[in-house]
Amino acid sequence: MKSILGASAFLGLPISKIDAENNSVQELIDKTKRDNNGSMFGFKCSKIEKVRIGIIGLGNRGNTLLEMLEYLIKNNHAEINGLSDLTYKKVNLASEKISSWQRKKIKLFYDSKEDWKKMCQRDDIDLIIIATPWKLHAEMAIFSMENNKHVGCEVPIASTLPLGNFIFSLLPARTTTSRTFLPSQVGKRVSPPWRKGCKRKK
Repeated sequence: MKSILGASAFLGLPISKIDAENNSVQELIDKTKRDNNGSMFGFKCSKIEKVRIGIIGLGNRGNTLLEMLEYLIKNNHAEINGLSDLTYKKVNLASEKISSWQRKKIKLFYDSKEDWKKMCQRDDIDLIIIATPWKLHAEMAIFSMENNKHVGCEVPIASTLPLGNFIFSLLPARTTTSRTFLPSQVGKRVSPPWRKGCKRKK
């Protein structure tokens, strides 16, 4: 909690005002029992032969990430075990696309705004990829890590500095049992649609 208290003091904001638009995030912060310093120096993680993935958010970015995973799936380095969005149409279309790459059936989560949590709690998923609207990133990342998942999230990871600091305070150091967190925007630069666009501009 040191990071969130420090950031709160730095910004001159009471903790009760941090991300007031999303009380569920504050609840996650209050309930966490992790004691870590946020450093990833010296971090080691057990090798995962085939990464089992769950994706939250299947709009433009989520579908771009799916295309990036095609190679890993076809070469037996990864499999997608869960897809979550607010509509059946999106998760079903994504599932149909993936079915040409992998035989294993994918569990779909779309019944409610909280259905993504069920996916994060599954034992057959190692990595949660978050490609949802910005204000949802922090809550989803925290919940995923608290459920012992690796997390890959589109940027920005948080809408406030205190939330961002708190998320990084969850990161472990020098342990082989904890999870990693990667905020990323690099996918856009290696995706097929982006490469095609670059070629057309030349």
